[in-house]
Amino acid sequence: MLVEDGHEGARYVLTGPAPRGYADVARTLGDVLGQAVRWIEVGLDDARRAMLDGGLPAELAIGFTEIMARYREGGVTAQVSPHVESLLGRPPRRFEQFVRDHRDAFAGLAACA
Repeated sequence: MLVEDGHEGARYVLTGPAPRGYADVARTLGDVLGQAVRWIEVGLDDARRAMLDGGLPAELAIGFTEIMARYREGGVTAQVSPHVESLLGRPPRRFEQFVRDHRDAFAGLAACA
C-alpha cells in the first residue's frame, strides 16, 4: 500500500479477526508467555496527571487521555475491519499467533511488572 498507486488519501482500519480489550491482551500475553500478566485500570485523570508529571506537554497528555477514553468506550478495538483481508488477500493473524511469532520481543515483559 505504501508503494502502490491507488491508495493515495485512503484510510484503512487495520484490525485482527476479533475485537480485543486491554484485559484480553493481558490474558493472552500471560497464556502464551506462561507468566502472570494483568491489566490494571488507571483513571483517566490519574493517567493525565502522571503524563504531565512526567514532562509530557499538556496538549499531548490531553490528546492521549481522549484516545484512551475512546478505546475504553469501544473505539476501534471493539471493531473488526475487513481491510486487512481485502488488502493482503488473506485473513488477519490472530493476536495469540502474533505473540507466538514475536515471543522474543516480549521477553522483557516480566521486567515491566
